[in-house]
Amino acid sequence: MANPIDNLTPWKKGQSGNPGGRPKGKLNLNAMLEKFMENEIDTPKGKKQAAELFIEGLFKNALKGNSTAINQIIDRLAGKVKDQIKQDIKMDGVIFSDAEKTDTDNAPS
Repeated sequence: MANPIDNLTPWKKGQSGNPGGRPKGKLNLNAMLEKFMENEIDTPKGKKQAAELFIEGLFKNALKGNSTAINQIIDRLAGKVKDQIKQDIKMDGVIFSDAEKTDTDNAPS
């Protein structure tokens, strides 16, 4: 049995790891979703775009209390909340902390 580590060598300079590449004209997931959302779908009330039906379903779920749907809508309308990273830095025995700093520290007086 061959050692699997023997196969873990870097590519030679100028050599591609995927020489054939993705076939021309092949859609990626985003392109397929965009294309699908443009489709018209027959409903009892007439034809509607898939995107419109998708949004209606999202809002119906949010109104039923589905927290995932609520968060999706809020993130789209107001933007995602950025994660905050708190850190302490110790230099020469002095601890510098950004945990105590708030948005009001930079606010104009």
